[in-house]
Amino acid sequence: MNPALPSKCGRWSIQREFVAVCKQVGRTDDMFHTSIYDYFRYVTTETGTPMLIHRVYGKRATCETWIRECESHMGAGYIRTDDILANPVLLQCGVMAYNLSRWMTLPVGGQIREREDKSIRL
Repeated sequence: MNPALPSKCGRWSIQREFVAVCKQVGRTDDMFHTSIYDYFRYVTTETGTPMLIHRVYGKRATCETWIRECESHMGAGYIRTDDILANPVLLQCGVMAYNLSRWMTLPVGGQIREREDKSIRL
């Protein structure tokens, strides 16, 4: 794997690195046993090895998914009432329901097929 290549393109005010990661995830079941790969590409101002940058962006993507789920499925994206004291309570109830649903997935490896947080909340 080649190291990241720093570059300052066009009108960019700062130099960024182009990082590519190729990760073997398995092999085919046919007679050739061909390798199967996942490919990841990043343009970043972060410094470090390609695998370190890949891990950082993986954690960031997971966090953004949780935020999106909380906003859209738990009702945190809008104010429910005009009562300034009721809104934090409703938000906390939604977060607790979300955390409970995530906690319930741990015994089965953290994933449940076709789980819809909005349905659980309702």
